[in-house]
Amino acid sequence: MLKTGRINISRSTFYIILFSIVFSAGLMNSIDFINLIGLNELNTVVRIVFYLLLVSLFFLLLIKNILIRKTILPETFPYWIMLLFAVLFNFFILFIQKPSGLLPGGAYFFELFHFISILSIMIILASVIETLNGIKVAIWGLGLGAAFSALIPFLFPEMIGSREAEFQGHYFIGGFWNSAVISYISVGWLMVSLSSVEKSKVKRLFLISLFLIMAFGGLAGLSRATLLSVIVSVCVYLVFAKKIKKYIKVIISGLIIILLVLTLFPDLVLNFSERLEGGIEIEDESRTKIWIDYLEDLPSYFLFGALDGDYTKYSIFGMGPHSTILNWLSQYGILGLLGFVILIIGFVSSIKNIKKLFPVETTAALYAWLAAYLSVALINETGFKQLTVFTAFGIILAWGNVSKKSIKK
Repeated sequence: MLKTGRINISRSTFYIILFSIVFSAGLMNSIDFINLIGLNELNTVVRIVFYLLLVSLFFLLLIKNILIRKTILPETFPYWIMLLFAVLFNFFILFIQKPSGLLPGGAYFFELFHFISILSIMIILASVIETLNGIKVAIWGLGLGAAFSALIPFLFPEMIGSREAEFQGHYFIGGFWNSAVISYISVGWLMVSLSSVEKSKVKRLFLISLFLIMAFGGLAGLSRATLLSVIVSVCVYLVFAKKIKKYIKVIISGLIIILLVLTLFPDLVLNFSERLEGGIEIEDESRTKIWIDYLEDLPSYFLFGALDGDYTKYSIFGMGPHSTILNWLSQYGILGLLGFVILIIGFVSSIKNIKKLFPVETTAALYAWLAAYLSVALINETGFKQLTVFTAFGIILAWGNVSKKSIKK
């Protein structure tokens, strides 16, 4: 039962609500694809469901904490409070300068609304999930919802091995396959960690299959960041798994997958080879030039970020920083960056608590999740403010919190 004062919600009802909100969050990652296949109305329904459930869970959490626990802040607040403060402080300063810009229809209203949404889903999930079954429901819901962003693109096989951003009159931010990358770094390795807990072989196989589909979806868009992420995260997983049998299984599975890709998708392999040919010359990389642009103006935004809201002015290309670290720093100043670092520390702390109760494969997969996320987010715009990413953040904090309470008991 979820008891909030006089309001009692059965556990099954709570799990339905939990599954629905995380599934909606995952499905919203497929908005562009849903529009592409002509189901625009579905997007509207999904958005309405998500925000209604978000508001409902927010008020239930407030009632629960204030009336029962006699506190406002949940147990996980040390890990996200500074990030929340940095964002709200920046928007408060912006409101003082340009109050109309933060009102509905204003230039910065959507940005404010979006950040409130993604921080809220993280905080709420980290606070309301109190059992292992709740963690399972959340990962299954997010995984199934996010899977559509990797599955729907395969309806258009001509786009495999392409980095195009426009297709059939639709524009895809970051490229046609970028949503698959987002799903992969959000929930890919979370599903692998869950597979080590699930007892059913069918469920374990299904979870691993979704993970592979998401990873392949990122690679289908010729993303070097995804390739790096896959390599790094697999290595991290093997290091923390510390089992010879696991090494052998991963190596054999990897060889089989590589042979299948070489056989079934020769054009993809050829295009990727051409993209990687000649290696990477750091000084000629567009990312390097963007980073140098932002670092040259570091004193201008180091303390409080871009107080006028226009952080892209620090780039002669008018581009975002292409790094989570520079994004938090240029938009929200040193408090934003410190808040992000503390959040990462929170993930590590959560994984350490989980390690005390779960198999080594579980925590190995969670460390791999962290490696997969950082290896993409540190060199891309992807991973900075995506809804599914923050949903995953909340699930991991909740899992750590649930484990911590179980250890105390």
